Amino acid sequence: MPAGLIAALAAGVLVVANLLAVVAAVVAARGKTAGQLLRTQ
Repeated sequence: MPAGLIAALAAGVLVVANLLAVVAAVVAARGKTAGQLLRTQ
């Protein structure tokens, strides 16, 4: 495999991992805020 292809695959994996981390953080933040809203009411 050429080095460029390996680098592209590695970059793609990092991008996907970062996207999953961001989505998880957003879901967790929304879950916390929703729970706080329900508690205040």
